[in-house]
This record gives sequence, C-alpha cells and structure tokens, in this order.
Amino acid sequence: MENLNKAKQVNALRVKAAKPARLKAIKPEKYVRGLNKRDVAKRLFDSEIKTFMENERGGKPGVGKKFIGEYSTLLKKWMDGMSEEQQDRLNKTYKEWNEQGLPPDLQHKYTQILLFYN
Repeated sequence: MENLNKAKQVNALRVKAAKPARLKAIKPEKYVRGLNKRDVAKRLFDSEIKTFMENERGGKPGVGKKFIGEYSTLLKKWMDGMSEEQQDRLNKTYKEWNEQGLPPDLQHKYTQILLFYN
C-alpha cells in the first residue's frame, strides 16, 4: 500500500512538471520609455554625426571594440558643439516625438533596435 502511494506521488510530480507554466501577459506600456535627446539626435543628424566621428578618429570607419568605447564620448562632444539651429530642431523634434510618437518610417527601425538591445 505504501508503494502505491509513493507511485501516485511520483506520477503526480511528473504530470505537474510536464504541464507548461502559465505565462503572464506582458503589458507593453510598462516597457515603453520615452526617447531621450541623444536618441533623437542620432536619428535626425545621422550623417553629420558619422562624418564628425570619422574626422575625430582620423578618417577611420566606426567599427571595432575601441570605437564602441569612444562612441558615447564622441557623440557627447558633437552634441556639445551643436549650432543654435540644430539645437532648436532637436528640441522641437524631441518634444514632438515624445508626445505623438515616432514617424512611421522610423517606428519599425527603432523597434528593431530596442528589441535587439533589450
């Protein structure tokens, strides 16, 4: 009789382990963050930033481990040297994108970036 009870307990554990765990529904709004000014600047002034970084690095393309370490520093340096016109455009676009969302042409690209890095 005791062996029968043990067999039932073991079987119950196997059945319980075989059932897939229930997944909680993910609420996307919990994970959505607003864009910061660096995000907006990288989208608005992409070609200018790339040119600036190549010039700062002596014409070297932006690849490799060393560049990854320099990227944030160079981006900050570029943003500190922005013209008045660029700053106005950045501030206006920053407010617009955080209130209304990204334009459709950037939504897909930005979503892929967030999924890749998060």
